[in-house]
Amino acid sequence: MNKETLSTTEARKSLPSLAKRAARQKKPGKSLRANAVAIQPRGESRRALLVPEVDVEAAERYIDELEETIEDIELMRLVEERTVTGEETGSPLADVIRELGQDDLLGEGTAA
Repeated sequence: MNKETLSTTEARKSLPSLAKRAARQKKPGKSLRANAVAIQPRGESRRALLVPEVDVEAAERYIDELEETIEDIELMRLVEERTVTGEETGSPLADVIRELGQDDLLGEGTAA
């Protein structure tokens, strides 16, 4: 994490320049905290962080990628489980999609 920690008084005085610097950040840091400025309120053990938008956007993209990976793994496990259990009834792809809560992929009921 960026080693910069300011008191609320210091942060108040320098907020315009801190905000401008954060807004001008073009490249995300290696972590969400890399370019953050910590603000330490008096008497508090925890801090607030001023994080550049570019870092937040990068973190959101990373989370989206992880969620997609998890969904893919869940689908693979479901298919594997059905294969291993040898269910004779079989399950149409539409049923698997519904079980995963992805009904919107079926395009059913889109006509109003």
